[in-house]
Amino acid sequence: MSFDDLDLNLLRVFDVMMRERSVTRTACELGRTQSAISHSLSGCGTFSATGCSRAMEAL
Repeated sequence: MSFDDLDLNLLRVFDVMMRERSVTRTACELGRTQSAISHSLSGCGTFSATGCSRAMEAL
C-alpha cells in the first residue's frame, strides 16, 4: 500500500483517538457512532499494522 492510498479521514480519527484516549469521546467529537470509530480504527491496520498496534497498546 502506498501513501497515496491512505484515507486521510482515518488519520483524523486516529489523531482524535490518541488525544481523547476513548472511543466514546472520539465518536462524540467527530459526530460518529462508536461502531463507526471502531470500524475506522480497524482500517488503520491496512496501512501499518505495527504502528497502529503499538499506538493502540499505549491507550
